[in-house]
Amino acid sequence: MAEFTEKQKRRNNIVIFKVAEPDQNKSLEKQKVIDKNTVSAILNTVAPDLPTTNIKPIRLGASAESKIRPIKVILENETTVSSVLKNSNSNFKQIIVAADRTKRRDKWSTIKKLSKNSMIESTTVMLTLLTSE
Repeated sequence: MAEFTEKQKRRNNIVIFKVAEPDQNKSLEKQKVIDKNTVSAILNTVAPDLPTTNIKPIRLGASAESKIRPIKVILENETTVSSVLKNSNSNFKQIIVAADRTKRRDKWSTIKKLSKNSMIESTTVMLTLLTSE
């Protein structure tokens, strides 16, 4: 039941990976403005009709010099999320746009990738990952 609730909360979110961090010497407010402008530019590229005035990008995790944190973006609805995800894969080489997944769903995605990309028995991988919760 908690998994379902968590999935419902995340269904209107996307996560953008590999977007460079704003200069750490700038104020937190300026960093937020830079992130908002960057995310708006990304969204305008993949979904030009999408209004970006009300978006609020949120950097996930603690700030660290050697780490680029992903950005969570809350969109209006699932249809918008679907449109952005569908169009994002062909538009970017460095940036990755993905659905906001629960930990369990993310593990399942890892299982599928491992079983596709190698000869590892998928049931063994699945059991290992699911029991490590």
